[in-house]
Amino acid sequence: MKLKELRQKANLTQAEMAKIINISQSNYSKYELGTTQINIETLIQLANFFHVSVDYLIGNEQSNKESANEQDFSPAKKEAIEKLLACNDRICDRVSAYIDV
Repeated sequence: MKLKELRQKANLTQAEMAKIINISQSNYSKYELGTTQINIETLIQLANFFHVSVDYLIGNEQSNKESANEQDFSPAKKEAIEKLLACNDRICDRVSAYIDV
């Protein structure tokens, strides 16, 4: 299970994650340790929160970020991608039109 890794990347504590999905911190801890099975509704909620698939959460596939080989991008490309992801649709359309020229 990838929960601990995703939670740490998000800079959240177990208590914060438990509050987000409306369970106790001790139950969330058991999810991370794998000592308690997570029901499908909670799995879906966690996958949506972390923007990954349920399959990724349970270890059956790579995340979209991993499959894109982010480590192959130069710092300048990473910065450009981050800025583009933060743009509104109007600016994204203008950037796309500029790239197409």
